[in-house]
Amino acid sequence: MTDYTKLVKALRYCTNEDNVCTKEKNCGYYGKGFFCQDALMNDAADAIEALLSFAYYVADKVTMSDEDWEDYHEAFTEVACRKLAKLGVISIKDDMYVYKRDEPPQEVQE
Repeated sequence: MTDYTKLVKALRYCTNEDNVCTKEKNCGYYGKGFFCQDALMNDAADAIEALLSFAYYVADKVTMSDEDWEDYHEAFTEVACRKLAKLGVISIKDDMYVYKRDEPPQEVQE
């Protein structure tokens, strides 16, 4: 699981040309090697691949034919929840899937 909030903050920090990582003030990846941006970029690429994989899975399922959907629709929620738990978006508590958001959704900026 990736801490997406930390990852996004680190990416935003590193895109500001005035920011240089030091021990006292850093992007959150300082100390993960000589070039913290290498670790940051690898984690970002891994996160994007995992999220895209889930997006493609959902797209494939929601565009199924009605006949195929009839055979699959009962399993969709369970499989989607497992994938979301693996991504760290939801959690499992007392054998139930739980979605708890600590902050309001952010608008997507263009």
